[in-house]
This record gives sequence, C-alpha cells and structure tokens, in this order.
Amino acid sequence: MKRFMIAVALVLTATTFSLRAAEPSLIGTFSRVQIATSDLSASMAWYVRMGFLPVKTPMDRADSVVTLSDGQAVITLVNAAVPSPVLVFGSQNVKGLYDTLANIDVKVNADVRGPTYRELRFTSPDGIYLLVRPIEEEKSIPRPNGTPNVMCGRHTELSLGTMRVKRERAWWQDLGFSIKNEDTTPYHFCLLTDGSVVVGLHDERDIPQLSFTYFATDMRERIATLKRLGMTPVEEIQAEDGKVDHAFFRSPDGTMFMLFTGNQ
Repeated sequence: MKRFMIAVALVLTATTFSLRAAEPSLIGTFSRVQIATSDLSASMAWYVRMGFLPVKTPMDRADSVVTLSDGQAVITLVNAAVPSPVLVFGSQNVKGLYDTLANIDVKVNADVRGPTYRELRFTSPDGIYLLVRPIEEEKSIPRPNGTPNVMCGRHTELSLGTMRVKRERAWWQDLGFSIKNEDTTPYHFCLLTDGSVVVGLHDERDIPQLSFTYFATDMRERIATLKRLGMTPVEEIQAEDGKVDHAFFRSPDGTMFMLFTGNQ
C-alpha cells in the first residue's frame, strides 16, 4: 500500500484538475455514497471526527439510517446487511434508463412501483455498486455547498482500485463519463467525471474498491490534529523531517480515507 500512496501522491499532486459545470451523465445526477455498517453509532462518531456532520433527510431513521456531509461529499450510513459502498444517482426517467442500460448490455435489477420503477441497481465490471432513484426523491438530500472538509481538506475524487483500468474506463464512458486525465506512469490511472463527481480508476490491488481522496497544502498539520484526536492511520508516509505528509485512515465500516499533502 505504501508504494501506491507514494505513486498517487506523485501523480495527483502534479495533476491540475477542475470540474466543469455539472452535466448529468446517462444515469443522472450523482447524489451520495451509501455505506453499510453494523454499528451505526461507532461509524457516525468516526465520520464526525473526520469532518462530517449529520444532515436531516426524510429517509433518516433513528438507529438505522443517518446522512452526513462534509460540505463536499454526502454519505448515508445504513445499519443493515446490504451491498456497500453504493454510488447513488438521481434520474429524471428511471424507466427510460432501464431500457437504455439494457441496450448497452448493463445487467440491471429493478424494483417496480406502479407503472414505473422505484430504483435500479447494477454494478461496474469490477464490482462497484450503483443505485439510481427518481431525481424527485434524491432532491431531498441536501446538496454540498463546496466548502472544504474542516479536517481533511478538499475532496478531489472517489478512488477505485482496479487491475483492469481499460475495461472499467470503457464502462464508465458508456454511462456518459468523460476522461479528464489518464497516464500509465508510474502506473495506469484514469480520472473520469460527469461534471459533479470524479471517479479515479487506479491500477492497484492494495486499496479498497472505493476510497475518499482528499488534498490540502497543510495536510501534515491536519493529519497531526487527527492523530491527537485519537484517529490512528492504517498507513502513513513521513517526509525527510520526520513529519507525516500522507496518511490512510479506515472507518469502522471499512471505508478508506486517503489524505495527501499538495494540490490536485
């Protein structure tokens, strides 16, 4: 994992990246990440220490569902044995999307509600779960205001570990995502976006399938603060002066946060 951290730091620190105005992809507008947990209180406490705060939504239920935001990303914690993590999108036409996905050979599981579909569930070639719901229902989720996470800095991408970047890239492109940056040095990576979320495909076995990536020029101070608060990295890289420049943190539910010093 340390080799991967060094490579990502070198690649992404040198990457100039900015999102264009949001243009919904084929599957609609990105809304949030749904994460399953067996201990809602422990997971929620962990995310709060990482800079997330609860936001009220109609779907939240005491002891079973809670939604949090850090100003850039929205996470819904679900106390249930369900697939996780899941990227959730809102679509204007779920029924039409079902037919469109079938035409591009995406296998979809659908829940029916009346004459239409309540939600669509499918996975990427490397097993990333996606959920599409009617945009009217996802509009109840507060939109991030873009303020950097007070603890972690600027959220730059959702990083996906894959050994088949080309296959995974082609699948996301079929959904309407466009390539913002791609290279094979020091390893094959590809950043894609729909204008509202960045999906980073990284050719590496050592990271979880989905991780939150953050950058900040003062990240070493942020990491030191998190450690003083009792947050223990699962991996870190020290600079020549002995201070930690980059660190990985893992939540109780297994979600990885990758914190890097620099600009992306």
